[in-house]
Amino acid sequence: MRMNYDCIREVLISLEDLIVLDGNLELNLVTLEELCAALPDYEKQDIAYSLMMLDEAEYIKANIMDADDCIINIFVSGITFEGHKYLDTIRSLPVWEETKKTFKEKAIEMTIETIILVAKSIIQSRLIP
Repeated sequence: MRMNYDCIREVLISLEDLIVLDGNLELNLVTLEELCAALPDYEKQDIAYSLMMLDEAEYIKANIMDADDCIINIFVSGITFEGHKYLDTIRSLPVWEETKKTFKEKAIEMTIETIILVAKSIIQSRLIP
């Protein structure tokens, strides 16, 4: 299965909105179903795979419940500091679109590391005329 970087970005943005630290300083858990409801433009398997990859990269804190090689549910309790740093580089839609355009024009594959590199370069070019 291939990573869908648009889905990964949207998952992180949605998690940032859905995960809340309440008045008792308790974090709510966000389920796979809640994310699917929040992101109707993406297939459930793309969202689940994005969550698995984000957890593996330690960009989120997730508990993946499975049995017999089947995912039963995924519970997300937070975005890590590294996850926030990644999201901060790609949050802006214009920066994200320009980042994707750069990869397409150069005919190179996207990776998390190169996405960060290109997005930071775009942000810097906008800061320093």
